[in-house]
Amino acid sequence: MRVALLGPVAWRTPPDHYGPWEQVTGLLAEGLVTRGVDVTLFATLDSVTSAALDGVCPRGYADDPDLDGRVWEAMHVSHAMARSSEFDLVHSHLDWLPLAFAEHCRAPLLTTVHGFSGPGILPAYVRARSSYVSISDADRSAELDYVATVHHGVDLTGLPFTRDAGPGLAAFGRIHPDKGTHTAIEIARRAGRPLTICGEEDCDNEITATVLDALFRRRATAWRTPGSSGSPTNPDPCTGPLTPPTTAGTLPPARWAAVTCAVSRAPRCAGRASATRASRCSPVPPAAGTSPCAAPTARPSA
Repeated sequence: MRVALLGPVAWRTPPDHYGPWEQVTGLLAEGLVTRGVDVTLFATLDSVTSAALDGVCPRGYADDPDLDGRVWEAMHVSHAMARSSEFDLVHSHLDWLPLAFAEHCRAPLLTTVHGFSGPGILPAYVRARSSYVSISDADRSAELDYVATVHHGVDLTGLPFTRDAGPGLAAFGRIHPDKGTHTAIEIARRAGRPLTICGEEDCDNEITATVLDALFRRRATAWRTPGSSGSPTNPDPCTGPLTPPTTAGTLPPARWAAVTCAVSRAPRCAGRASATRASRCSPVPPAAGTSPCAAPTARPSA
């Protein structure tokens, strides 16, 4: 069986740092190759894979300000569709954009839906000639029919098991209420355990406010990244001083969690938006007195 995996091109596959869709696509490619499937991975040309590699984008557009993500994603999808007749299945992990080209796909098209950035992209899914896979039952849209729910696989060598765990908790995922960041803070507060949050900061000020509320209402302690470039008169938005809102302290002072802040600036917050990811992050400056990374983040993985 010949399978084309159509991956994203914001970062290389697998990503050096952050890149959730790239991570999942890369792991799937390796797993299929191990099982004897003939796989061609369409990704950035600097990607590392056991599958056959093809594409047009030299490197991730999020890492290169000279690459326009909208242009390179469109050329990337067009190139893959031009070769689609060579495969028994085209499996897309690139959001809605390939669906706009679905009529040009000469093989069955399967799309793994990695979440919806907003209702505005649903028409592309509803109208396209594609089958759909959800990543969880909770992430499904009532407007679509799905063939299955397939949860993300993980590389067990990257997550070694430790029988005697420490006292800390960890939360991985984009810093967004949909991902439950504020819920993780509340769980840590109630358990009285330290919490490390690892994920990409979101540029939406409303989202920032939600996490700020969770952070300061619960009197969690945040450590800023060492080596701040801020100053008292012009603090860095991710490392400078942040004054808790006046509503802080409305909850009883029980055993408060400590939240580690290790921020790494996310490339797509720099305004290099793509066609598929533009609606998730706009280059909006932080509101006065707030921080876009108040939910402490580190640049991890998927």
